[in-house]
Amino acid sequence: MCKCLTWYFRTLGVACLLMLTACPTTVPPPSSRIDNKPEPVSAAQLGNIAPEQEFETFTPCFADIDGDGNTDLLVGSKKPGMGFQVQLGDGKGHWRMQPGPVSNIQPRAIAVADVDRDGRMEVLIGGEGIQHGLQVWKMDGKGAWELYGNLTGEGVFHGVALQDVNGDGWPDVVAASLGEETGGGVHVWLNNQKGGWLEGYGPTGEGHYTGLAVADVNGDGYQDIIASARGGFGSMRIRSNRYQQVGGVQIWLGDGGAHWDSRLLPVEGDAESVSVADVDGDGRPDIVAGLFRIGVRLWLNMVDDWDMQSITDVGTWGMLRIADIDGDGAMNILAASRDGEGIAVWRWSGGHGFFRLGGAQRVKGMLPEHGVYFGIDVADVYADGHKQVASARADGRVEVWSRRLPGLSENDMAGPHSSAEADNNLMAPSENKVFKTINGVVEYRIGPGDEVSITMWQSGKPSEYKLLVRADGTVSLPYFEAANIEGMTAPEVDDYMTDFLSRYLRHPRLDVRVLSMHSKRVRVFGTGAGSQANPSGGTFYLEGRETLVDLLSRMGSPAKDADFSRIRLVRGGKTTVLDVQRAIRQSDETQNAILDDGDTIVIPSVDESARQIYVLGEVKSPGVVSFQGEYRFLDAISKSGGFTNDAYYPDIRIVRADREVPEVYAIAFDRLLKQGDLSQNMLLQDKDIIIIPADPITNWNRFIRKLLPTVSTITSSITQMNTLRSLLRNTGNNSVLINTGAAF
Repeated sequence: MCKCLTWYFRTLGVACLLMLTACPTTVPPPSSRIDNKPEPVSAAQLGNIAPEQEFETFTPCFADIDGDGNTDLLVGSKKPGMGFQVQLGDGKGHWRMQPGPVSNIQPRAIAVADVDRDGRMEVLIGGEGIQHGLQVWKMDGKGAWELYGNLTGEGVFHGVALQDVNGDGWPDVVAASLGEETGGGVHVWLNNQKGGWLEGYGPTGEGHYTGLAVADVNGDGYQDIIASARGGFGSMRIRSNRYQQVGGVQIWLGDGGAHWDSRLLPVEGDAESVSVADVDGDGRPDIVAGLFRIGVRLWLNMVDDWDMQSITDVGTWGMLRIADIDGDGAMNILAASRDGEGIAVWRWSGGHGFFRLGGAQRVKGMLPEHGVYFGIDVADVYADGHKQVASARADGRVEVWSRRLPGLSENDMAGPHSSAEADNNLMAPSENKVFKTINGVVEYRIGPGDEVSITMWQSGKPSEYKLLVRADGTVSLPYFEAANIEGMTAPEVDDYMTDFLSRYLRHPRLDVRVLSMHSKRVRVFGTGAGSQANPSGGTFYLEGRETLVDLLSRMGSPAKDADFSRIRLVRGGKTTVLDVQRAIRQSDETQNAILDDGDTIVIPSVDESARQIYVLGEVKSPGVVSFQGEYRFLDAISKSGGFTNDAYYPDIRIVRADREVPEVYAIAFDRLLKQGDLSQNMLLQDKDIIIIPADPITNWNRFIRKLLPTVSTITSSITQMNTLRSLLRNTGNNSVLINTGAAF
């Protein structure tokens, strides 16, 4: 992992650790039970048609970037210097990678529009990383990118839009700032129609805003700005008589002249995202917000007022989208979970106005119901009236969920398919170029380079002919000058030759066997492809119906740094990423493809996809632990050299990065050690912090301070140390709850 991503993780990890200094001075109780916690395994009725991925991302965005009428996919990189990547769609579910620009902004929000009205799209990005701020990028007709506008180099922006807010027909820039290094706020840059921007037309320069939408919510013909916010709209009591500022949704009604009239939609917690669309079908835009720890709220537009409905009262929900993704004519609300609940889908079934019945109903099984997700977007990739959903997982992988998969027509979509059911060419073919199923028996297809044995019986005596199949697929033997048997199975060759010989012989009998198979090949590449038997991967011959797991087993002991969770299978120009660990450990056949002749398999190394956690306190080698795939508490302790003799087991804690109050999990190690309670061997996530104290912790603040020298040896960031000092100055102020400002 590059140094800059490591810096970001360390910054986040230390900040998360320091937030605990504002907690009560006793050991923090666990904020979540770990017994029976769901495993982060995605399962969905829809199939995944995501393109091959070159880097990890927070943000997917659908748009037609090259103007060919097909929907493309923009993917923002977590790596500084990578900017974003464009996956050009062909309208059939296939993708072709187009390199993006070089930018040190790590995009958390992307918007696309024809800014200069020349017929080509420009891309606006806002985010974080080494460089903050906002940039507009333009692609020329040859695929090269140039910086069209660098609007600001300050501020962390998680919400951006390109919309005409002053009614002159030219897209303007609207951006919501978290306010981490500046005053925050919602800003507007007007398009001067000459390749430049006019700054200072936004509704506010203060506040912590997490997302935005631009729409005409009051029907006056002018664009309005709707933003989700943290804090500033009131306060609520949390614990120990302490208060916390709460947020909600703020609306600024526009007049077409960049003047704004403010309206508030406060809620009892902070809003993490917002989306606007007509949910109830009355022709008026409604507002949906994802909240921190208290669910999702819907405000129905009642012309002169807003009627708030609770979609759910639990969970932290990030990015939202509103669309009819199941094709039943009713709108769905999609929300990305920050708590490991996948992507929730609700269907509105309550009508509109004063005659609502039932409200929103949760739709189960359509999209992944486990895992942490960041960004989501919705578009009609096939242009057939059915929506696809792009999603970015916490580990940086992109998924594109679709009822229809490449190679399937609209007539094949009688109902939702799982990826295994729908993509028969990949997961469950009855035949391919390697094998064919005859009467329930799998038979190998013969091809050039194979060796066959054909035994002809005459007068009870056998005559065996061992033959190498020629390059043109033919073999020669008595009665057959050049019999073409390419593509046939052994039983089919037997039937063919027996039928032919019956013209000359009475009751002919043959036996056909395949002695060696060298006509069907797969190639294995990648930095993790080596094994003890094949140090550098190479070419392997298929011998029938063979799965990816079968081949890996046949290859021998894998390379020590092979990452089986991100194996890429390339077939016919289409790349599929497979998690073979899931196939092995959980018998997930959707991750275990049936191989075909000509397949290419790319096995990455752990270094290409490693994630990291902190292990601090009483272990022999405290510090950063890199891991990939499934990783648990005992794995991390073992990697850190084990406990020291001074480790105090009852107060072991795992701190999971959360926004204002970290999730704290108590590990009952005695139960794990003495009773074999495997529920205490917790499944870890990227950026988790494991704390092993030496003594009972009677003062949490003092304990955290003692750990700081260890932390400072891991990170050398001046910015991080300034953050540290700032947080410590606020320690003990019971009226303030420390907020790192980190957004998830």
